[in-house]
Amino acid sequence: MCVPGPGGTGKSRLIDAISCYFVETQRKEKLRKLGPTAVSASLIGGHMIHSFLAYLRSTKHQKKTVKPDSSTAEKDWKYVEYLIIDEIFIVGLRLLARLNELLTLGKRAPPEVPFGGINIILFDDYIQYMPVLDKPLYANLERRSSTCLPTEADVQYGVGHSLVLQINTAIKLTQPNEN
Repeated sequence: MCVPGPGGTGKSRLIDAISCYFVETQRKEKLRKLGPTAVSASLIGGHMIHSFLAYLRSTKHQKKTVKPDSSTAEKDWKYVEYLIIDEIFIVGLRLLARLNELLTLGKRAPPEVPFGGINIILFDDYIQYMPVLDKPLYANLERRSSTCLPTEADVQYGVGHSLVLQINTAIKLTQPNEN
């Protein structure tokens, strides 16, 4: 699900309301909130996306992999059923693909199940700013020449693009929030 809207339309209030719902129904552990920056994460009472991708960090020449039985990844995501990502415009295709990889491993889900079966709610506009060192979620991926082998980055861009195309619900907030 995607919830776009300009500033002042109540996106933060909606995130707060969703959070309160999970607390009131005693299902707090089923909701995780992430932001691409420390500020965005702290404003919603969540964590930075990159802190959860530590399992997948790699050096320049060697990619770190996570084994499906990785107790830390599974422990972190075992009970999570809903994930809110705020300021989605800063998240690029590769970052989204890496998050998908982590959630799939953490939930021990088949690779064809997006985000390991976790329901994703994306907040903010896609087109506000460009992500750093990544392609934006709305990028048009042109087909590469058949003589060139795709790089790992190209594969991740493709995975991220496929994930974005599976978003089937959008609730656009348009009315300014009156306090």
